[in-house]
Amino acid sequence: MDRPLLWINLLFLLWVALVPFSTALLSEYPTAQIATTVYGLNLIAIGLTLALHWWYATVERRHVDADIHPGLVRGALVRTLMAPAVYVVAIAVSFFRPELS
Repeated sequence: MDRPLLWINLLFLLWVALVPFSTALLSEYPTAQIATTVYGLNLIAIGLTLALHWWYATVERRHVDADIHPGLVRGALVRTLMAPAVYVVAIAVSFFRPELS
């Protein structure tokens, strides 16, 4: 553990702590485009911070085993970034069909 990883983790927890607010907003206004956008942006922030967490821990093998396979590192990062990409699409769809998003 080092100081930058601690700050990344705190940022991640900040976004997680906002989930109840964005979820309540979406449940109160399910067809409002702004509610969908706030919820999606919250989930994007969580996903990107999680990816940053993984990237920081694995770059130069700072906090992982030195023998970890590079394919595993890359694959986990790609998998982590897939959810924020889906949320970007969902936000884009919400401009046209908020109920579908």
